[in-house]
Amino acid sequence: MAWCEAEGVDYLLGLAKNERMKAQIKKESQQARQQYQETGHAARIFKEFYYKTRKSWSQQRRVVAKAEHLEKGENPRFVVTSLRAEEWPASGLYEELYCGRGDMGVSSKGDINQSVKVRPRLTDSSLVAREALRREIKAAKPSDNLLRK
Repeated sequence: MAWCEAEGVDYLLGLAKNERMKAQIKKESQQARQQYQETGHAARIFKEFYYKTRKSWSQQRRVVAKAEHLEKGENPRFVVTSLRAEEWPASGLYEELYCGRGDMGVSSKGDINQSVKVRPRLTDSSLVAREALRREIKAAKPSDNLLRK
């Protein structure tokens, strides 16, 4: 993260959960559990906050949390980002941008299939550069959706 910040590269990274972060979303986790009990369907509530590790981070950073309750129980998730809330509100950041990186798949022939509209340049599976994600391809041929190894 420090390198990205120093080089002006935006990032979006998954974070391992810990007790301090789970305490930040205790209320949202209870609300998600209540919604699940009322509807029987998975419930998600998003929250953002600023967080700093006790030792390894030099500064506070924006964290987006997903308090989710499923049939199997609680499923909290956390991401850290340099992207501004004005540009990427919590739910869109998590569901569209972070989860969207999983839209790329591999076909049975070993070809990599990737969305035509969003072509992220990933140097790490969790690092997403803003400028690559914002680009939309207006006129794409069907063959452009298939990348070869």
